[in-house]
Amino acid sequence: MAFDGLVLAAVARELDAALTGGRIDKIQQPTADDIIMTIRASRINQRLVLSANKTYPRAHLSHSLALPSPPVAPMFCMLLRKHLEGGRIASITQWKRERILFVDVETRDELGDKALRRIVLEIMGRHSNLLLLDRPDGTILEATSHTPRAINRHREVLPGRPYVYPPAQNKSDPFVETGKGFAARRAENQDQPVERFVMDSYLGISPFFGKELAEELRQEAAGGPPTATAAGTLEWIVFADMLQRAKEAKWPAIVQDEARQPKAFYLFTPMHVPGRKTIFTNVSECIDTFFRERALADIARSKTSGYSRLIKNELERAVQKADKFAALLDAAADAETWRVQGELLTAYPHEAVKGQTRVTLPNFYDQETLLSIDLDPAKTALENANGYFKRYNKYKKGRVKTLEQLAVARTDISYLESVLHELESCTLSDLPQIETELRDAGYLKKAPNARKPGGKKPEPLRHATFFAQDGTPIFVGRNNRENDQLTLRIARKTDLWLHVKDAPGSHVIISSPDPAPDTIYDAAVLAAYFSKLRHSAKAAVDVVPVKQIWQPNSARPGFVLFEGQQTLMVRLDPLHIENLLKTVQDTKQAIRR
Repeated sequence: MAFDGLVLAAVARELDAALTGGRIDKIQQPTADDIIMTIRASRINQRLVLSANKTYPRAHLSHSLALPSPPVAPMFCMLLRKHLEGGRIASITQWKRERILFVDVETRDELGDKALRRIVLEIMGRHSNLLLLDRPDGTILEATSHTPRAINRHREVLPGRPYVYPPAQNKSDPFVETGKGFAARRAENQDQPVERFVMDSYLGISPFFGKELAEELRQEAAGGPPTATAAGTLEWIVFADMLQRAKEAKWPAIVQDEARQPKAFYLFTPMHVPGRKTIFTNVSECIDTFFRERALADIARSKTSGYSRLIKNELERAVQKADKFAALLDAAADAETWRVQGELLTAYPHEAVKGQTRVTLPNFYDQETLLSIDLDPAKTALENANGYFKRYNKYKKGRVKTLEQLAVARTDISYLESVLHELESCTLSDLPQIETELRDAGYLKKAPNARKPGGKKPEPLRHATFFAQDGTPIFVGRNNRENDQLTLRIARKTDLWLHVKDAPGSHVIISSPDPAPDTIYDAAVLAAYFSKLRHSAKAAVDVVPVKQIWQPNSARPGFVLFEGQQTLMVRLDPLHIENLLKTVQDTKQAIRR
């Protein structure tokens, strides 16, 4: 995997050919580091992705990347809309084979005069950045990441400061190199391995390219070791051939691992990375395919990390509450002792004289055994007895309330554990539903543009539909709101309901009044897989008809009660699970009448 200067050069050429002259119709900023621009060019709507993601920075066209926009557009997005929407792409270029991309846009300023704005994408790992300049080589209007002088006194990145290029490297452009120039440089660095030599001598060369060069040289020299002169010539021939293939970028490729997950890509098929190769017809499609799942997972992790911290804190507080209330209930023995002590002081008032700190009296509730009682020396025996009765009555009255609060705390613990499970296993498309659930539960503030009467309807809930071996549909809720909708409104009374035993997980419905045993087993495997016990070897799953399920009043989302269940033990076999997951469909939920 290498988004190096050569890859960016190919991307810049492809984007410039496809988008120059196109009109910017729409600008979105779904995350803090990602910009998606809808551009009308050659009678086609194109979506340009510019990402300064700290893990996966990139630039490419995309037809499949779907990211939900935030309720309120960030300031950087609004500034881009102000300056660029309606403008036309003048050019898309790369700066000196570095990983810096310029997108120049012809637009009009506040007075209606023609102006040229520039978007700068700097692909620099964790220092990646997106900037908007008032003109090429001009002043910074805004950036996604600011760098004050205290951090970098040579290159400030702040609104109002002039744009300063990164320090130049003492390297040459590989696309203009000649055989003689290569030989002269190589003669000065004969002791260096060839992969290190090309990285240190030429711009845009990554370690990935260097390893590929070494592998192709090894295969070329397999027939026998060449002479020193021939070795230098061979290095140049192979290097020049690889540069030509990178420049043309006719057949970019992705290499997949044994699980068919992308693990590397480049502008041509790499030989030094083993695996299944997939060839593409353009660079953007290759990059979009390679980064799509990675980027979505990374964005989902970044979005859910804050929510996970919030829920973990709330869960810790709920556990502390439950422990506190349980400790209060454990004081039952002490409370009974208070009552007995009050009774004894009332029966033997003459034995406890004012001024005493302790008295020992025979306990007629326990075969006249002696009981030591602490006293307040400022009070009489009856006053001390009233104090013990008061403590006892206070505990007795508070016990009912404590039991109620303990039940609430334990319900909160169960609910928060289910939300934490949702956050750990959710995808980016599931996140809006979880955010809505947390807002409804009071853990998040209401969205500033919450729906008003007559406004846009919220996105409908969608459950996942799988199919058993005999074709019976199996419905799976992916969060608590979907679970409620699926169990209480979608499922028929004759359907079967499944849930992993004693752990957070999805509600699973078999849409059949009389499913086959194999179908029930398939559904039980899905119930175990979509639960906190996903990584266990075995799991217990409760199976019960839907008609025997009910939800208490004021219950948390996803919480139901049931009776008459049967428990089924299932093995979580990876091959069985993989075959079931292949049958998935995303289903818009329709209420059955």
